[in-house]
Amino acid sequence: MTRSDPNQWRLLRSRSVDPYRNLALEEALLTSGDDKVIQPTLRLWRNSEAVVLGVFQDPSMEANLEFCSQAGIAVIRRLSGGGSVYHDLGNLNWSIFIPKKHEIVADALGRGLPGLFDRLSSGVVEGLRILKINPKYKFPNSILVEGKKISGLAGSIKISWVLCHGTLLVSSNLQRLEMVLTPSDKTYSPSGSMKFTRSVKAKVTTLEIVIGRGIGMNTVEEAMLDGFNRVFQAEFEDGRLTDREEQNAQELYSGKYLSNEWNYKVRPHSS
Repeated sequence: MTRSDPNQWRLLRSRSVDPYRNLALEEALLTSGDDKVIQPTLRLWRNSEAVVLGVFQDPSMEANLEFCSQAGIAVIRRLSGGGSVYHDLGNLNWSIFIPKKHEIVADALGRGLPGLFDRLSSGVVEGLRILKINPKYKFPNSILVEGKKISGLAGSIKISWVLCHGTLLVSSNLQRLEMVLTPSDKTYSPSGSMKFTRSVKAKVTTLEIVIGRGIGMNTVEEAMLDGFNRVFQAEFEDGRLTDREEQNAQELYSGKYLSNEWNYKVRPHSS
């Protein structure tokens, strides 16, 4: 993890499908990095059924909480902003952790998160082209196929590192998605008068719908790796977590991401 070649990327393929643990690891990877290290990390991971909220959202206005409770669907808040998304094992999550000084993002960050999304989504777009479909990036944070959303992006910018992560609907249950994601038409928050992020309802599709057949998740993962290789000349090496990352992830998992305080308490924008 200390090599200086900017084309060398660490690849993490997460085995856990525990959404609480996976979201804790996202924060640990972002905040545990050494600012002297320039090697980016690409993480590929999946969750069991979950509604994942943006950090500034009110869960009661974004999800069918009663149904989620009855069906055992996790409701969890991530560290990044944006709208709510539905995860299941048919959804491939991808995350890029990269130093702000890295040549790939240094210029793009002048435009903030939209610049980061525009730049880093190009690897996913190229990966989808490898699968013989025609995606289109839509400002500020979506990838569309045939006019429907197949990937949504979110991110976070810290002092030395940035995170860009997104979904990729491969074979997700879209009927289930429609049942659990329920952006409200209400103009107020049950928690009081405050500024918070609202999800924007969008038409969605999956890779399997677009190509008209089943596709293995390993095939999709390899296409994504090839896409990032073509766009960024990224050379991937299977890696592991550092001791610091593992320790921080465990502390965040037990002390933060499992708590109702983090997942359900509304956090309004500060401005």
